[in-house]
Order: sequence, then structure tokens, then C-alpha cells
Amino acid sequence: MFFIGIMGVDTKAKEIKDIHNITCKYCGRLGMYKFIKQYNYFHFFFIPLFRWGVKYFLVSRCCHSVFSISKEKGKRLEDGTDGFVDSDELHYEDNNRGQTRNSCPHCGNMIDASFDYCPRCGNKAR
Repeated sequence: MFFIGIMGVDTKAKEIKDIHNITCKYCGRLGMYKFIKQYNYFHFFFIPLFRWGVKYFLVSRCCHSVFSISKEKGKRLEDGTDGFVDSDELHYEDNNRGQTRNSCPHCGNMIDASFDYCPRCGNKAR
């Protein structure tokens, strides 16, 4: 967030809806995704005046992987004119920022990639 007196520039991420029955390109599970719209906006006295840089993301509920989708596809999903997302339309975003983390194949808990067993459920992680 950046303020100039009574004006400012900020970024907002808004969860639009849940999308069901998409196979995750990261972990291979069939599951549900959070559909998120992110954009930058300029505000005056905390009243948004205009926005730019709209991006659309899908966040997997099973392994918390983040996938970007095209702006056109995102608009159609938001409007409700398109309800189907093919896994080929998803582009993986590195949401771990250099950390190597995986999800447990049994309980879905995010664990360090070097762990052989999940600390939550005790099952073999690999």
C-alpha cells in the first residue's frame, strides 16, 4: 500500500466463487478451487477511483497450489458465461517462493519436501 497524503495505490484480491471438479496439475487430485480476482487500484479518501492490472487465479483447496488463467477466461468465469476450466488453461505460479513444500497424499497437510512422514497423520509422505 502506498499513500500520498489523502490518495493512495493499493492491491486487492477478491474471492469470487468456488469452482468444482478440476484435476490439479500439481498433485493430480480431483478437487475444488477458489477463483480469485486480483487488481491494483487508485483511491482518494479510501474511495476507489480506477483500477488496472486485473489478474485471475485459481487456488487449489487440496494442495494450495496457485494457477493463473488468462484474462479473457477469467472474465467469462466471473460473468458466468463459461463454467468449465480445462487443466490445459492453468499456468502454475510458484507460490512457495523458493521453499520446497509438498502436500501429504493422505491428509493434504503442507509439509517440507524433505520429510518422509507427515507430522499430522503419520503416513508416508512420498
